[in-house]
Amino acid sequence: QTKTLDFGFNEDALKVFNLFFPDLSPNASIWELTKAFGISNRALFQNKHIWLELRKQIESSGGRLESNSGNWSKEDVITKVDDFICKISPVDISFFVYINLSFKDRDKPANIYELYQIAYLTLDLLGYKSDSLPKPTDGLHNITTDIDHSFLAQTCDIFVLEDKKMKAKTEALFHYFNISTDIINLKDFIDSCSELFFENEISTSQSIINEFFKKNG
Repeated sequence: QTKTLDFGFNEDALKVFNLFFPDLSPNASIWELTKAFGISNRALFQNKHIWLELRKQIESSGGRLESNSGNWSKEDVITKVDDFICKISPVDISFFVYINLSFKDRDKPANIYELYQIAYLTLDLLGYKSDSLPKPTDGLHNITTDIDHSFLAQTCDIFVLEDKKMKAKTEALFHYFNISTDIINLKDFIDSCSELFFENEISTSQSIINEFFKKNG
């Protein structure tokens, strides 16, 4: 006999389940759930409306950060998110424990990239500088690409970017994960480099970087 699953969902949880698995019963078999998960995962990356609707469901369930969270300093973001998660969770749970939940039943602990990815997605889902995904072709793949760029930037001395929402999330997570890479927007970087060109007649990319750090510490 095929084993079925009974999740015992409440109304809010059932809405999220139906969002990801519209053609699947909550009492489906393990095999049916396995097949549906692969389809749902592909759909999540290809259809931005699933991600946006998930945010909406979280917000309607009281899981969205306060409206002025965008004004928080990078030093305060994770501390305040930590407090918020404790407030809305039925048990006392920290941000670190929360981002590890996806891996708790695994034989090996999450690596730093996996934790960084879940942390970034958590900020987006809770409404901290969420990506608006304005283009018709946008989707979760845009956010995961941002995550990859953000994470890999820790191997660099400076990370130059124009995306304000990505910059804010990156600054908050770099502070949390104790990553020392300097983050700067493109205009400020160009302005600094322009001064260096005129002052020192610099002609190579390496000399621009060296002089930039001399000037900005």
